[in-house]
Amino acid sequence: MDAPGSAGGPVPRSPNAGDGVWQNAIESTPNAVIVADRTVRIALANRQAESLFGYEPFL
Repeated sequence: MDAPGSAGGPVPRSPNAGDGVWQNAIESTPNAVIVADRTVRIALANRQAESLFGYEPFL
């Protein structure tokens, strides 16, 4: 089984990543945006990034 956010694994959606205004800005941009945490794991990916890379959100 792949780890979340690894190649072939689901992209996690963190409730703490990009709270409020930042999260809305990231989701509404027409560009793919991926935010990594300090351990270089994906903390947030918007729908455009999910579509571009073919991942489904991991809720």
